[in-house]
Amino acid sequence: AGSVNILRAMVFVVPFVLILLSHKRINSEATAQEKVLIKVAIMSALFMVLSLFGNPILFGRIPQYFYIGIVIMLPYLIEKVFTRRDAITIMLIAGLLYTAYGVYSLYKDGAFAMDIFRLVWF
Repeated sequence: AGSVNILRAMVFVVPFVLILLSHKRINSEATAQEKVLIKVAIMSALFMVLSLFGNPILFGRIPQYFYIGIVIMLPYLIEKVFTRRDAITIMLIAGLLYTAYGVYSLYKDGAFAMDIFRLVWF
């Protein structure tokens, strides 16, 4: 049996941790639409944690359907948890880390294999 990559799980758990840190502020200031996206982020983190210990084929795929909610909510959550100056720095760092994770996952899945580049080179 296997499990989901720990880096992949961390990508889904980070917004959940930010929600826990700022849940009082979020409950008082968030609109109904924002609360729905927050619940989506919580559900995807819980499914990802289940995939670490349970069936990665089943539980590892479910959070992918909710990933857009995490991407939308991450800047909002960072603004709610941190001060304005710190939030800008953390958003830049988060953007770089999410980009690095995306490139890593593409290389890991073989999307940047030499077979693709041979189509470009004549």
